[in-house]
Amino acid sequence: MATDLAHEGAVAAERAAGTEAVVPRASGMAGGIAGGMTVARRFVPAGVNPYDEVEWELRSALIQGENGDVVFEQRDVEVPRTWSQLATNVVV
Repeated sequence: MATDLAHEGAVAAERAAGTEAVVPRASGMAGGIAGGMTVARRFVPAGVNPYDEVEWELRSALIQGENGDVVFEQRDVEVPRTWSQLATNVVV
């Protein structure tokens, strides 16, 4: 109980400072949305879109079978510049 109150106090302070984000979550009651889960900002200041902080580039994803035939290909996929080609192929 005391932990819940401390957490609620921290959440209220973050909300007042504008440093928290609310993520909607499904409720177990009649399929509706009940409140949301609060996630404190840690790496991006309020008002900044986290995706704007990532460098992006266009790549092609290509997966080949054992005999070299192309099994899957998708061109001009935008992925973070820091990703390896293997990461690009797996996610795409």
